[in-house]
Amino acid sequence: YHVNLVGVEMEEDGIRLDLLEQALKDAKKAKLIYLIPNFQNPTGRTMSWEKRKAVYALAQKYNAVILEDNPYGDLRFAGEDIPAIKALDTDGRVIYTGTFSKILAPGLRVGYVSAAEPIIQKIIVCKQVADVHTNIWAQVLCERFLATQNIEQHLAGLQKIYRHKCNLMLEGMEQHFSRKITWTKPEGGLFIWATLPQGSDMMGFCKRAVSEYKIAVVPGTAFSIQENDPSDSFRLNFSTPTDEQIVRGIEILGNMTRELLDK
Repeated sequence: YHVNLVGVEMEEDGIRLDLLEQALKDAKKAKLIYLIPNFQNPTGRTMSWEKRKAVYALAQKYNAVILEDNPYGDLRFAGEDIPAIKALDTDGRVIYTGTFSKILAPGLRVGYVSAAEPIIQKIIVCKQVADVHTNIWAQVLCERFLATQNIEQHLAGLQKIYRHKCNLMLEGMEQHFSRKITWTKPEGGLFIWATLPQGSDMMGFCKRAVSEYKIAVVPGTAFSIQENDPSDSFRLNFSTPTDEQIVRGIEILGNMTRELLDK
């Protein structure tokens, strides 16, 4: 469909409203506002309730649909829950989606959607054209889990694990990273977003981490809308590595940051 993707900068509490409105004005016929309000990938940031209401108001003003993607919302391990943008939806313009892949197993590519009936009908047609339907075996596993297990207890267990892993990584960064680096402190999800000083060789840092120490971090450019957009940031994931790998990996990365920035 030759979609024109436009990136909008973020602040600590979510998308910049002034730049979002400018993008909606410039596009004239903007169709969709795509958002991950909870523990956003890659930054780990959470959109405030005030901004959620403001984004919905902008969508109404410019007649745009919001795709509210919430794969990480059940993984909150700090702070207070914030209602979904979908909770504000009085005119059927919010498509809310979630997934079991982040709370059961990554290989279970089973998701769900809540949207107005006309939108659901279009999604069904697109789904049928793409792959007919989602893997039934995986759907049965998800249904059986929900029917036989205590989902709230399960989520509480995940939250405890990720709280520990996130805090372990943050403590290591506080201990070992150069003071010239900043990073987010997420209240849930899987990611920490670290930022080198402006103009640093971020790609060189990421390549060296992999080639010399076998530590993979994701360069910020991987999340850019335009191929040549600059970035001084990189994403860390605390969900996969063991505690020992987190401690050792962050110590190595910290030493690299000091070598790069504290000469």
